[in-house]
Formats: sequence, structure tokens, C-alpha cells
Amino acid sequence: MSWHAADFLSLPEVKDKAYHKKEIVLDGTSYQQCTFNECRLVFRGGPTRLSSCYIGPNCAWQFEDAAAFVLQLLQEAGWQVNPPAQTIPLRNQ
Repeated sequence: MSWHAADFLSLPEVKDKAYHKKEIVLDGTSYQQCTFNECRLVFRGGPTRLSSCYIGPNCAWQFEDAAAFVLQLLQEAGWQVNPPAQTIPLRNQ
């Protein structure tokens, strides 16, 4: 499956929603000012946005499909791919 830069402009938006103890597949959605607590965040490598979201310290990340291959490639190339020591809100730059 191929993704293009224009895909990011047409993502469905979710704003100001709180998730608790849910499994959220991030691909294909733009999340803005959302809160994730005790969630499993699944990323498969497709277009997604996290803008000014809070990701709580008890969330788990799961990388699948293309995202898992990218992490494996980076690790094999010698990159240190570690989860953050603490979770902080993501901000748009």
C-alpha cells in the first residue's frame, strides 16, 4: 500500500476526545487535543497525526506492518530505538 503527502490533508479528524483503556489504531486519522490513558496505541505506518494530544504514562505502543519493519531496520542499522522514559504531551511545532 502506498501513501502520499496529500493523504495527510484529507485525514478524518477527531478533536477533544478522551480515550481510556481502549485499543486505538492510529493510522488513517488525525487526532487533535485528544487524551489517551491506559490505551494500546497501534501504529502500522500509514498517515496519522497527533496534534497537541496527551499520551498517559500507562499507554502501550504497538508497531505493526510497515512501522514494525522500519523499527527493525533502524535497530539493525545501529539506532537505539527505545520508548520514552516518560510520556509528555505532543505539541505541534
